[in-house]
Amino acid sequence: MALLSEDYDTVGDVDIKQLYLVPGIRGRQFEDLKEFLVEINLYESIFSPFITGSLILSDSINLPKLAPILGDELIILQVLTPSMDEKFSIFKTFKINSIKDKVYSENGLTQLYKITFSSMEMFADILSPISKSFKGNPHELVKTIFTDYLSITRNLNVAKRPGGGDTTDKLETLDIPSPITILTETENLVNFVSPNWTPIKCINWLCGQSQSVNKKANNFLFWETTKGFYYGTFNDIFKDPLTYSIGKYTQNVTSEGADTKDIAKKVFNIKTSRVKQTFDQLENVLTGYLASRVVDVDLYNKSYDYSDYDHISNFVLNYSHTNGLNSVPILDITTTRNPQVYQTLNYNIPKLFSSAPNNFSEVYKDIYSNRRSNMLELTNFRKEIIIPGRTDIECGSLIEIDIIENKVRGDNVITQKDDLYSGFYLITAISHKINLSSHYITMEISKDSLFAE
Repeated sequence: MALLSEDYDTVGDVDIKQLYLVPGIRGRQFEDLKEFLVEINLYESIFSPFITGSLILSDSINLPKLAPILGDELIILQVLTPSMDEKFSIFKTFKINSIKDKVYSENGLTQLYKITFSSMEMFADILSPISKSFKGNPHELVKTIFTDYLSITRNLNVAKRPGGGDTTDKLETLDIPSPITILTETENLVNFVSPNWTPIKCINWLCGQSQSVNKKANNFLFWETTKGFYYGTFNDIFKDPLTYSIGKYTQNVTSEGADTKDIAKKVFNIKTSRVKQTFDQLENVLTGYLASRVVDVDLYNKSYDYSDYDHISNFVLNYSHTNGLNSVPILDITTTRNPQVYQTLNYNIPKLFSSAPNNFSEVYKDIYSNRRSNMLELTNFRKEIIIPGRTDIECGSLIEIDIIENKVRGDNVITQKDDLYSGFYLITAISHKINLSSHYITMEISKDSLFAE
C-alpha cells in the first residue's frame, strides 16, 4: 500500500500523465486525447480475468475519421495519485473495442462519443485456442499457460526525445511482460487435453480443479488488476490482513466527522455507502452454501459413495475470515441444513492416469463443495462504497472500515463504533471514474463474517 504524503492536498486529486491514441498502420503515430477528455472509466473484478474500460470524448475535429479509429487501435493510459511514487500509477496499454453512443451538438460542430477498450491480453486470449495436453499441479499449469499464451508487452510509452526545440515526442515499447502472481500453491495433479479451449477457459477450468496444499479453502480464482494478474484463494489474503489492507476508512453515519476539513482524515472518509445484499436463508439452503453432497461414482470399480459437506462446522476449523480469529458466520450456526438438498455427480476414474495419482477426478469430491460454499459466502453481505480515488488500490485487497453511528440510550444520543459490521472487507470490484480534475472509486466490498462481541 502506498502512503499519501503531505503533498496530497485535494481530495480526489489526480494526475493524468499519459492518455494517447495509437492508430493502426494507416494512421499517424499517436494522438493526445487529454484535450478531448470528458471521463475515463476503468473496471476490474476478482470474477473477471481482464480489465475493461471506456473513454468519453468531446470532439470537434472528427478524430474517428482523422486518426482513423477502425477497431485496431491502442490506448496508452497512465494516471497517478499526486504524492505517490510512480510505481503505484495505473499504467497500461489497452486495445479499442468499439465506438458507441455518438451524439452531435445542435450546430453539428462537436460530437460526444464513448470509446470502449479492454486489456490486450483479452485479444491474445480469443486469438489463441489451445489443442494440447497438460500435466502437473494446477498452479504450475496456470503459470505456464499464462506465460506461453497470454503474457505480452504490457506498456507502450510516449517519451520525450532528447534535445528540445522542434523535436517531437516518440513512441517506445517498454519491455515489461504482463506480471502474474501465484498467491496459493496446489497439491493435486491434473492431466488433461485442452479441446481447442482459449487460455482463459483452460485457466478457469483449472481454478475449479485446484486443491490447496493445506487442503483447506479451495476458492481459487484468476483475475486482473491495474497492477497485474493473480491466481489463488482468498484464504491466504485473510490470513494476513495488514499486508493486504489499503488502510482504515471511516463511514460516518452521523453528521459529526463527515464534514471534516482535515484532508488527512477526509481522504479516508467514505463518501457514500449502501448495502447491496444481505443473507438470504432460503437461497443459502437451495444453492448448497450451508451444506451439499457429491455423489462420487467410481467408474473403475463400478461403485459409488456419498461425500457430504457441512460448511458451518468447517467455518472456524478450516478457514480464515475477514475478522480473523474473532469471526462468526453471518447466520445462526444452529440453522437447519441438509446436504441432500444440493447434490452433484462426480465421475471418479482412479486408474485413468497411472502416472498422475491424486488426479483431479479423485479429489474432486474434496474440492467442489468446499469451493462452492466459500465462493457463495462472499455474497452474504455486500456493500457498495465511494471513496476518493487512489491509483495503488487493487481488487483482492482488503479495506478496514470503522462504522460510526448514533444510538439512543434513554434520553441520550451516543455516538459509537458499530463493532459488528466494522472491520475488514474484501474488495471484489473497483470502478475508477477519472476526469481532468478528479478521481473517485466506486468499490464493491464483501464481508464473509461478523465480529464476535
